[in-house]
Amino acid sequence: LLDAMIAKNAQGQASYRYSQMPAATRPQPRTYLEAVQHPEARPLRIAVNTWTPWSEAFDCDCDPQALAVLQRTAQIAETNGHRVEAFAPPEFPGYAEAFKAVWRASAAALPLSEEQLQSVEPLTAWLVRSGRELPVAQLADALGRLAAFERFIIDQYSPYDLVLTPALAMSPRPLGWYDQHDLSLIHI
Repeated sequence: LLDAMIAKNAQGQASYRYSQMPAATRPQPRTYLEAVQHPEARPLRIAVNTWTPWSEAFDCDCDPQALAVLQRTAQIAETNGHRVEAFAPPEFPGYAEAFKAVWRASAAALPLSEEQLQSVEPLTAWLVRSGRELPVAQLADALGRLAAFERFIIDQYSPYDLVLTPALAMSPRPLGWYDQHDLSLIHI
């Protein structure tokens, strides 16, 4: 999502700092893997966290298995000589609402008739319907907020070479899980 939120100029070029650097001052192109495997590579500075911008709106507890894998990975990195530090960015108010607005607006583009919406998961139907009713001003505000989040998170993580987080906070949920107990929950 962050890459999708980067604003483009009239020539279609990304308008964030790296792309605005003159080509002669940009770092020499090397793959990330080549850079970290280089014999003269310094130990990596690695941030480890379970932070999520969703925590302002929801309790986001990590599954114990996900935490165990995260901790084990951090231990392996330390054993291999890297600097591992706990780091969590400060809260970013408004992220959850902005993301939900863009999510709903994206779903609104699905080419589903009202009749077809009867056949999809309740969450999908709600996203499509509510996205089609979303005021354009709310979408514009949400896009601006997520662009600000992109700049914020790049700045927060820029001192680190790598950020370790759980890939998922919990194991994949089965179809219908999000609304099986309380249909009001589909209105995220």
